[in-house]
Amino acid sequence: MTSLTYPILYSIPRCPYAMRARFSLLLADKTVILRNINLKQKPQEMLAASAKGTVPVLYFPSNQQVIDESLDIMLWALHCHDEDNYLRASAPEQLKAILDLIEHCDSTFIPQLEHYRASARYHDPDTVQARTQCEVFIQTLEERLNHQPYLLDDKLSLMDFALLPFIRQFSQTEKPWFRAAPYPHLRHWLELLYQHPVYSQALKPFAQWHQATDDVIFNRES
Repeated sequence: MTSLTYPILYSIPRCPYAMRARFSLLLADKTVILRNINLKQKPQEMLAASAKGTVPVLYFPSNQQVIDESLDIMLWALHCHDEDNYLRASAPEQLKAILDLIEHCDSTFIPQLEHYRASARYHDPDTVQARTQCEVFIQTLEERLNHQPYLLDDKLSLMDFALLPFIRQFSQTEKPWFRAAPYPHLRHWLELLYQHPVYSQALKPFAQWHQATDDVIFNRES
């Protein structure tokens, strides 16, 4: 099989949405061509596939299909192959609970997180208030983890990997504060996810893609 038959993932190493995509592709044991890009120099190939101009973008050369939302990429990958039952296929009510919490994260927590990170970056006096708004969601996660090691139950699910990049950002915004904050279960959850093999593999550095460079094959073996 040549590399041209693989889907192409346009990505940025530290983008949390792109992390979601890479996590799921690794969990589902899917092989893609990875193209790390610079948003200040967006490749025309990516813009031709998806006019939104942001990552992740998963493009299928074989039929010109495009998936350009991180959660949709996660669901596509795991619907293809979900050996460890991250989607809880036999329990529709659990999948609904997974998707409901992810939707709440995306619609409510992430905008609050972006405001908090911007406030902290510029030493805005509004930082504490912005952080407090984020903590409403953080406290719900801490309560969940008070009873189980992972966000849904005692086994990893899509919920954990979809939220991880954003909780990671929250934890790193004011590191000394987070280390002392009353969220021991959330800190433990982060450490468990950081130790998962997929985490280090998804964050493995690859050079920025240019047309003249060779394709980077991204999978469990890379």
